[in-house]
Amino acid sequence: MKHKKGSFIGILILMFFVSAIMTLVLSTSYNGKKHVDDALDYANTGNLMLWFTKGTLTDEVSQIEKLSEIKKADTVEAVYTAEKNDVIVNGKKAELYAQFQVYDTKNHNYHVYNEKKTKFLPDQGKLSAGELYLPVALADKYDCNIGDEVKIATKSFQQSFHIKGFIEEPTMGNPVIGGYKNVFISQEDFDKLYEEYSKATGELICCEVVQVYVKDNCKLNDHELSSLLNETNHFVDKATNAVSRAEFASYSSIMLNIFISVLLVFGLILFLIVLIVVGHNITSSIEMDYKNLGILKAVGYCGGQLRFIYIVQYLLTAVLGSLAGFALGSVAVSTFNTVFVGITGLLIGDKIAVPMISLGIAIIWIFMVLFILVKTIKINRIRPLNAIVGMREVKRKPVKVRCGISKERLDLKMAIRQITSNFKQYISTLFIIALLIFFILCVEMILTCFEEGNILEEFYGFTFDIEIDYKNNLDLKEEVTKEIQKQSEISWNSEFFTDTFTVDGSAVLGNAVHDSERFTNIYKGTAPEKDNEVAVTEVFAEAFDVKVGDTIDVGYSEATKTFTITGLYQSVGKAGMQFSMLVSGLKALDKDVTLSIYDYALKDNKKSEKIVDDLKDKYGDKLEITTIKDVLGVMDTISSLSTLIVILVYGISILFIIAVISMVCRKLFTMEQHDYGIYKAIGFTSGRLRAQFSLRFVCIGLLGVVVGLVLSLSLNKVVLGIMLKSMGITNFNANYTVASIVIPVIVMCATLFICSYFASRRINKVNTKMLIVE
Repeated sequence: MKHKKGSFIGILILMFFVSAIMTLVLSTSYNGKKHVDDALDYANTGNLMLWFTKGTLTDEVSQIEKLSEIKKADTVEAVYTAEKNDVIVNGKKAELYAQFQVYDTKNHNYHVYNEKKTKFLPDQGKLSAGELYLPVALADKYDCNIGDEVKIATKSFQQSFHIKGFIEEPTMGNPVIGGYKNVFISQEDFDKLYEEYSKATGELICCEVVQVYVKDNCKLNDHELSSLLNETNHFVDKATNAVSRAEFASYSSIMLNIFISVLLVFGLILFLIVLIVVGHNITSSIEMDYKNLGILKAVGYCGGQLRFIYIVQYLLTAVLGSLAGFALGSVAVSTFNTVFVGITGLLIGDKIAVPMISLGIAIIWIFMVLFILVKTIKINRIRPLNAIVGMREVKRKPVKVRCGISKERLDLKMAIRQITSNFKQYISTLFIIALLIFFILCVEMILTCFEEGNILEEFYGFTFDIEIDYKNNLDLKEEVTKEIQKQSEISWNSEFFTDTFTVDGSAVLGNAVHDSERFTNIYKGTAPEKDNEVAVTEVFAEAFDVKVGDTIDVGYSEATKTFTITGLYQSVGKAGMQFSMLVSGLKALDKDVTLSIYDYALKDNKKSEKIVDDLKDKYGDKLEITTIKDVLGVMDTISSLSTLIVILVYGISILFIIAVISMVCRKLFTMEQHDYGIYKAIGFTSGRLRAQFSLRFVCIGLLGVVVGLVLSLSLNKVVLGIMLKSMGITNFNANYTVASIVIPVIVMCATLFICSYFASRRINKVNTKMLIVE
């Protein structure tokens, strides 16, 4: 180990990063899962939460409380504005419905963050008049701080509040959940708001939020619970929305799961790289020490003892690297704890999952020992006499690929000839670059896809440029259409409907569109073409254990009909838990249903933002206008997380390359030192030899890029599907761009050139005297 300390230091560094990533991933996973459950517990979240328009319920709650499976049902009143823009946060119109509730610490307690959002404050007690708490996710979204103003501003009513603090709200407070956010005010302010609701008909809306709790010994799952409530008194059918505790936990975990999945795959790739490096080192070491190993065998050492020495050397290095990585990973856990607050709305905790980490690292060590045993089998085949006299048991095949040498582009040709003459020494570097390029392309693909507006339909299921909800102003449709046409020709416009349906008694988000051509990403089967057909997401299919060709019972407006599943599509809405039908199918359930939402596709979609601004200025609250980016607001959060992951991946990849190249260059210099003396004797300068040395690694890097790109084309769909399934993306279609390929290539090749050029500095010390000595 002392003689080859450079190689072992390199492996120690590689294991350091693998262990650090494992510590971060396992601890984040443990803390996230535990804290989500804890947060739902302290907020006293029910097994099923349902929203009802005020006045809808009579004695239904008392009826379900009599069921033997139900422990209790808790009802809370909330008031929200009829329009999104009627709530102003820090001077910015909120693109969401703020659902105002009383801050009730006895029944539904919430943790309050300190100003830096790094810890929770002690019990804050009751809110005073004019104060409110906002979910922490809104702090970054609207760039607001403690003391800033939040204002309700409808046509006939205005009221201002000041932010007292930000809370951790594990249900509607997650950034992934768009549309509605709970805002907490004092009892005094809520009484005034409720009084105004009675006066401002249509401007303020009151709802009743019912949380249903099952008994401890109840074994009903979410679907069975919904079915039971619906069979009792159409309880779920009467609700405007229904979300289970498990769904809230899933939404809160989406960002964490993506982060964990990406880093877990990256960690596995890095460990594979460690094994490649260890295998390369062992093979090179056996070749370079072939004679010494023969001598050791001649004086009595057996193959098993020599192999054991290799195991001790590499395992000791792995242990030291793992311990150092564990220390860094433990520090990183507390750092990422605060980073995730803005992304998840949760302070997940910084506890180190020591048992899980210990088990994971132990498995890595065991796997490494087994790998070393396999790679050192050839030691058993060494014959002492042949080794001592320099004979090999395996005859080397002559190199058939030779690069001719000529005056033109001499440096490049010499670099290529050095590669082809001893290609085996570069195979490990090539595979390492290929694996890193493959993963970087995967992560770049995530970032690129969520930044490119032209492929958002891949993750939503339907495409449009502008969506307008006419509400009670459908008579404006013709006028609005003409206003749009003044700035851009309309390719098509079509109805769109979305609401909560019941499927086999469970509340599920459902959509209805005019015709089958509206579906943009059916990847299995076909789009619905009849009024008794639906398409479902893969998440839906797994939850209800159905497939293409099966039937489901869909309920809406107290009517239920049987529909046949014709195909699978994907959507990130509701984390993928949804289905879609035709408008004709919707009208078969409710012939009097009102279709007030229309989608528009423009010939020149670059003008959509200007058109939307003009329509809002002219029609104000009469219309609710959105773009597909508004619908997919979660994409901003995904993009932020993707950027963070890309920075991490690039940083660690560069450090990995530095460690690997340092080891490979050290071995190559030892093997080629005599050659450099000859080159210098015939006139080559140190600078030119170092440039040739670096050029060969750039060539290997380019080959690695090609292999990595082939791997990406073959496997990215599977790998990205695994990493993004938690948010409903099950059929990822990679969108390669010039930048997504060129940037990794430039970064990899530049890093290879700089690292190898620096590592080859020992060429400066080589002189022709060594030839005389030999």
